[in-house]
Amino acid sequence: MANTTIKRIEILEAFKKLQSSQSVLCAAICHADADLPAWNKHVDGHKALSASDLLNTRQAISHHISKLWYQVDDPLRYPGLIACSPNTITLLQALNNRKAQFERLMVKLRKDIKAPGAKLAQLLRATGGKRDEDINQLLKDVGMKGINLSLCYRRFHQLPDTIQSVSWTWSLRSRSIRTLSVQEAMDLAGKKLAGMETLGSIVARLNLLDPGDPLAIVKPVQPALKANIVFQDIAGRTVRKQITAHSPLFYLDNGKSLPRKKWPGFPDEDHMPARLRREQRFLEDTPYIKSLNIYRYLQ
Repeated sequence: MANTTIKRIEILEAFKKLQSSQSVLCAAICHADADLPAWNKHVDGHKALSASDLLNTRQAISHHISKLWYQVDDPLRYPGLIACSPNTITLLQALNNRKAQFERLMVKLRKDIKAPGAKLAQLLRATGGKRDEDINQLLKDVGMKGINLSLCYRRFHQLPDTIQSVSWTWSLRSRSIRTLSVQEAMDLAGKKLAGMETLGSIVARLNLLDPGDPLAIVKPVQPALKANIVFQDIAGRTVRKQITAHSPLFYLDNGKSLPRKKWPGFPDEDHMPARLRREQRFLEDTPYIKSLNIYRYLQ
């Protein structure tokens, strides 16, 4: 077992504090701030909300931000706006700090044990304990069974106090490109294609390359929801900025109605426009290793 400076109790305590901060924030959203403006994609923003509609909206937003576990068919994108009292903004900041602390511990643990793809049970087992301990039962006992680490890490945006407008937009055609060496491609092939007949031919094809040749692995990225926000800086100048906005955006209540907003609707993912071809290209048109989506750079 690898030596690590991260103790299991640190991780469990960090998760408990995260849950506690989250519960307090959700209660404030639905009760302490019950009369403050709020909006999400299910509510018509062009009519005045009744008290029951506003409560339903706040409860829906509260439910969304309380998610820490994998849930089938539960939308991860839940755009909205929610006004908050100063105390609730403080609770929001506290929750974001708890999330950051928990993420730091988990990332450091992965780094210490050199296990980037390890499951949660494997990570906790690496922090020590009895050899015959039932890790899955431990996870269940502390409420961590089935948690989605990405949701645990996800922080929520606080908009500037001088926010004027929010306009959502979709990034429909994007991809991630990561450079890797020939040896890293070999290692990836050995891991992904272990026991498959195609592994030998792929290794032989990689061996044709100069070991110093850079390669690129290309992965499609799901449509990303962005928000273009407009606000004033401390000098009174108008500032425009784009942020990722899959979750509701929080802002300090100013006693007025919601900022101006524009919601484009959800994209039809079955009929999205083709990705535009760039004039300046860096990768070959076709993958060098199709099964792994690995490309060569243009010479």
